[in-house]
Amino acid sequence: MQEQKSALILSQQSPDDWLAAVSARANDVADMGQWPAWIDRAASLAARLPDAQKTASGFDAGIACALSLIPTPAQKLAATLHAAYTPEAVAEVRGAIAQEPNGNWRVKDVDSPTCWWLAACSLCLDGDTVDVKTFRRQLRDFEGLQTNPEARKTAAEKTLNAMCTSFNTKRGYAFGGKDGSMQGAYIAGHDVAVMYAPHHGVFFIGTFRPSLGLENFDWGKDTDDKGRAKSGPVHGSRQFVKCANESELMRALDIALRTLKPAATPAAKSAAAPIKPK
Repeated sequence: MQEQKSALILSQQSPDDWLAAVSARANDVADMGQWPAWIDRAASLAARLPDAQKTASGFDAGIACALSLIPTPAQKLAATLHAAYTPEAVAEVRGAIAQEPNGNWRVKDVDSPTCWWLAACSLCLDGDTVDVKTFRRQLRDFEGLQTNPEARKTAAEKTLNAMCTSFNTKRGYAFGGKDGSMQGAYIAGHDVAVMYAPHHGVFFIGTFRPSLGLENFDWGKDTDDKGRAKSGPVHGSRQFVKCANESELMRALDIALRTLKPAATPAAKSAAAPIKPK
């Protein structure tokens, strides 16, 4: 069993030490999380680490797992969610949280894998601008969450509420416009979610269930300015696809919603003011 390590001690080590530690555990973390075959095991984790020559995306729950900063019993959930949202992982998270009458979400148990995962997620930063100094600070900040259960729960619940309020259902389905909105929808009880990515000018449909039911869908042939397809499965996935425009989105989404909730879900409706993708 891997012994939990002190984030404070790791914050004093060198980037080479961090890389060696993460690389040594990459396969263990991937096996524990049952990562899909298309994910590069080493790069998915190591690429998040900065060094003297480059910045990176920095600390997240996967890094916390690889560096053994969270207890062994909590690592499987973090390892799984680093790569994919699965029915089992989503069910575990849903069972570990609750929504209060005022709409706020709370974590039931401060020592649960879900609380540790959310607490680690609370230190994630957008973009790839984390340098060595910032990564050291992230580690020191996580040490405070390791040693202070109240602080850990507070950080976890802040992240949980941000995720679960990052989407809306005004369109008749879970819809968001920023990273994390689809995952927040899954956690909050939705089996299907949509995200619009303005920087790509496409819509994404996703589920944590085995399939969206779009294996035989007639995808469009449009490409972006780099020649990449704007429609179809992402990395061949049956759970995550992209749509070039709102018309294609609505056709694909109707099939997905009927596939996953055939008796209960009405046909999806467009927004009152449709988004015009690039």
